[in-house]
Amino acid sequence: LSPRKIAEAIGKETEVSFERQNDYPLSQPQLGIFAACMARQGEVAYNNGVLLQLGNGVDLSRLAKACEKMVETHPFVKTRLFIDSKGNPRQRRNDDEPYQQDIEIMSDTDFEQLRPQLMQPFYLLADRLFRIRLFSTPSAAYLFMDFHHIIFDGYSFEVLIDDLNNAYNGQSLESEEWSAFEVAQEEEIIRQSDAYQQAAIWNKEHFGKLDVVSLPEGGRRDEHVDFAEEDLLLDISLQKLEEACSQMGVTPNVLTTTVFGYLLGIYSHAQESLFATIYNGRKDIRTTRTVGMLVKTLPVHVFWQQQHTVRDLLQTVRQQLLGSMSNDLYSFRELNALNSCVNSHVLFAWQGDLISSDTIGGQPYRKMPIMKNATGEMLVMQVFCQEDRLKLITEYQTNLYSQLFIARMMQCYHQLLHDFTEAAVDDKPLSVLPLIPANEQATLISLGTGERMDYDTTQTFTSLFEKQAAQTPEATAIVDKDTSITYAELDCQSNILAAVLRNAQVTTDTFVGLMLPRRICFMTAVLAVFKAGG
Repeated sequence: LSPRKIAEAIGKETEVSFERQNDYPLSQPQLGIFAACMARQGEVAYNNGVLLQLGNGVDLSRLAKACEKMVETHPFVKTRLFIDSKGNPRQRRNDDEPYQQDIEIMSDTDFEQLRPQLMQPFYLLADRLFRIRLFSTPSAAYLFMDFHHIIFDGYSFEVLIDDLNNAYNGQSLESEEWSAFEVAQEEEIIRQSDAYQQAAIWNKEHFGKLDVVSLPEGGRRDEHVDFAEEDLLLDISLQKLEEACSQMGVTPNVLTTTVFGYLLGIYSHAQESLFATIYNGRKDIRTTRTVGMLVKTLPVHVFWQQQHTVRDLLQTVRQQLLGSMSNDLYSFRELNALNSCVNSHVLFAWQGDLISSDTIGGQPYRKMPIMKNATGEMLVMQVFCQEDRLKLITEYQTNLYSQLFIARMMQCYHQLLHDFTEAAVDDKPLSVLPLIPANEQATLISLGTGERMDYDTTQTFTSLFEKQAAQTPEATAIVDKDTSITYAELDCQSNILAAVLRNAQVTTDTFVGLMLPRRICFMTAVLAVFKAGG
């Protein structure tokens, strides 16, 4: 909604006072995070921690005062959550709570021992929802900041770093025109208006009945859930991407998101995909300096026909994203409750707009690795800017995907991003776009060529297998991650299953569906189907 529509919605429905309240509702994005965190208490899934090694010339005492000014300028970070008498989560203002920034002095050894423990869980109904720590060691100084996602997003980091630098340089800081408290209060009111009903209708029409599952099959099904991250620096400049987008009438967000949706459809063996994306949620100009959780999650349904061109698909996705942003009063959480296919298990985000200062106190800082946190989603791919280059980062569950699978998928994304940007000068049908570079295509083709070999065309797959089983019955036929099986054992087991299939009326040209993990049982079933005549 535009500020004008917001004013109209509020004016039509009720008289509203935005005077300071003692407590406020949680916004829809906050409610989504609250529910997820309460189900994962004791984890750091929604921490936004960063550890920065400061430049040698930074005055820590001066920086500590700047931290205090930064916090006081954005009092929303002091909010505390509680459950009201009706059982609803709400947030209480604590603007007047004093904040003092300490400097911790310790040895290098003690700091290195502390570093892996800096990221600690937030207990939403008990803790202050941010931590800022300054460390001084004999060799370096460090700034650690960790804000829970329920009060903070990526854009908020940019605002805070800019204010930290301004305060350090002695400048006065501008107060927020519209805080996250008012954002949540206003949203609650507008959701009672006709605008909310219209948003609900639009979302239900576009996503309510979709039956699309786009989680790629990675070949793993381990019970233990763990996470890993891969990154790839792309040889595509931000300037080239922006020029291509300008010529095709789309934004980098639309283009990079569309590429992901197209790739996901191919990996899912379909001409469509359904996944989630995010945007900063700051459509109101009053929120340009707002620190809070304003980011919103949106569903993306990418679908196409083979005759469609790159530009066709880009314009389709552009219109859909604009529609989703215009109707985001109906939250992603509500859509998920309506249709479980709409979820954030697979998520893509264009993060190229996140460009914060690379200095603190006039000195360049270095980002230090700390304990990795994960949102818990199965597959998350994001594109960032690194100087004038694009960087692709993928977070994934290792119980579902191998490092090789993810690396390959990222290389395919890289190739398709090339193809889509080239469409600015040479639009092509989607059906002709390669997933791998030309030199790799040539290598793969060469592996499939060679001298012609004469063989007995009367032999079948099953007869050749049975011949081999008779010749080397004790030889290993198949090995999987758990065990192995000999030719004689495989022949016997497949014969037993083939008999069961024949009793079930399986005969020549009968279709038999198989849904099995990549284990010995899969090849046993394939052999049995062939032997039964299917």
